[in-house]
Parts: sequence; C-alpha cells; structure tokens
Amino acid sequence: MKHFLLLIFSIILSFAAIAQTKVAPTQIYEPHRAYMPLYNNNVEVSSSAPVPAPFWSNDFSNPQQDWITFANPANQDWVIGTTAPSGGFSAPMGAINSTSAANGFALYDSDALGVSAQNTQDATLTYKGVIDCSNIAYVNINFESYHRKFQDSVFVEVTNDGWLTYERYEVHVGQAINTSSSNPENISVNISSVAGNQDSVTFRFRYEGQWDYAWMVDDVSFTETPNNEIKFGEETFGGWWIQYANSIGFGSDFTAYPLAQATAMPYRFEGVISNTGVITQNNFTMNVNVEEMSSGTVYPFSSNGVTLTSTQRDTVQTSNGFTPMSQG
Repeated sequence: MKHFLLLIFSIILSFAAIAQTKVAPTQIYEPHRAYMPLYNNNVEVSSSAPVPAPFWSNDFSNPQQDWITFANPANQDWVIGTTAPSGGFSAPMGAINSTSAANGFALYDSDALGVSAQNTQDATLTYKGVIDCSNIAYVNINFESYHRKFQDSVFVEVTNDGWLTYERYEVHVGQAINTSSSNPENISVNISSVAGNQDSVTFRFRYEGQWDYAWMVDDVSFTETPNNEIKFGEETFGGWWIQYANSIGFGSDFTAYPLAQATAMPYRFEGVISNTGVITQNNFTMNVNVEEMSSGTVYPFSSNGVTLTSTQRDTVQTSNGFTPMSQG
C-alpha cells in the first residue's frame, strides 16, 4: 500500500496586543456584500499521480449545439460567451482565466441578474448529449471554476437515466463569504456512484442563490479516477469562535488575537481529508509547522493517522494546540 505523508501547511502567526476581548455573538446578523480583493484560502490541496487523459471533454465553443439553460425566474439564465460579469459587485471579479476562455465559457452573473435580496435564483446549465462511461468503473468530472461567495450554493448534478434520478455534488464547499476562489480553481469530483459503468451519463451545473456575485466554469472533462488521490481542504487554525466555550472545539481563523485569549484557548489546527481515489489510504497524517517570526523557531504538530476508503472524508486536528509565549 502506498502511504501519503503530506506537509499540509506552514503557518507564520503574529500576535498583536488588542485592548478588547472577543465575546460570543448575542444576535444573528445578515452578512453584507462588499468587494475587497479577498481570496479564499480554503483551496483543496491534492496529492495524487498526474491527472489521466480525458476520455470526454467540452470547452463551450459550441453553446447552441451542446448546452441548454433553464432558470427560475425564467429571465435569469446562464450565458455562454467571453463577457465578464457586469454587476456592481461582480464586475471587479473579471473573467475566468481558463485554458480556453477565448472561445467561450459559462457564466452565471447573479449580481447583474438579481433585483433584490428576496430574488430567489435557481438556474441550471445542462449538457444536451450523453457520455459513454460503460467501460470505466471509476469516473471523475473535472472543470475549471471561478466563484465568489456570498450566500449562494453551487453544484454539479449527474444522471444516468435522463434525470429521473440524479446525484448532486456541491462544489466550493467551505468558501468564506465575500471571498473569491482561485482564478481558475481546478475542480475534480468523483462521480463513480452514478457514472461508473454507465453508457448514458449527462450532467448539469446548478446555481442556487438570491442576489450574490457570480460563478464561471469552463473546460469540462471526464477522466478515469486515479487509484491514489487524497485531497485536503477547509483548514482552520481557530478553536475559539465556533464552540467558543470549548477549548477543543472546531474554530475559524484569527491570525492576530490577544495573548490572554491565545493562552486560554490555544490555536487548533484542523482540516478535512478526503480520499477521492479508488484505493483505501491507510494512516494518513496531517503535519503542521508553526514558525515564530521573532526567533525563527519552528514548532511541529501532527494529527493522529486516519484510514479512508474510497470517497470517504474525515475531519482531523493536531493532537496539541499552539500556545504563544509572548506578543510579537
């Protein structure tokens, strides 16, 4: 069995003296859209062999022949072309920097289409044809994606029976509000449960939101799933804000926070490991290095090993937290 030992991240933390202390929220609030050049740090890191050559692909160069749109409301559809988002908040994103962007890509510009926060959007972009996966037991769908998150959710849906039934896969999971993905981010989803050994597979992209930013996709392909592939994402180094009364609770990210709080509630390093390959992976370990800026001292941390079967995912955290000794 091939074992993976992945150095997930090295983090440089700085600690600032802050007068106030963070307390638990007393009311629920609605997030507000604001365009700042913030990019999502939770990009999945993949450890695998090179991606196999695709046995099917599409680059959106023949939109009328290959694709059909449907939306509710009816006038808020996907579009295929080379035009970037144009909404007041979505325009600063610019166009997707995909491999074949010059000959067209798919865009759902939620911001430009929306008219109010009560404007529910549910829009699909469906491939018209079918894909023969009958000789391939393990199948991945891959595409290049560019997404900015507000309160929307984005999906790939796959069927093998003409949409009588289908499987639904959410993408850009864990992306923080008001952050953008990489441009582009390479998405790969194991769809073997619905596509493996099937001769009439098709799929669609689905946008569900209200009045958000935008989502762009391009260069879709089907490949055989690698035997060995592990993905890591949704990493945090918090432990205070979520389950804030519990020092071992899962948390969110604060790169600067009061020394008194950091001493009482040490930084916890957490993430989600997914086995997106075919073969069971044994004793997979998350390793973290923390470098102290003032001294250059490196503090190593590790999680317990986990074993994951194909398509299984699990949350891991380091056995110990990090407690800074001084401000810096």
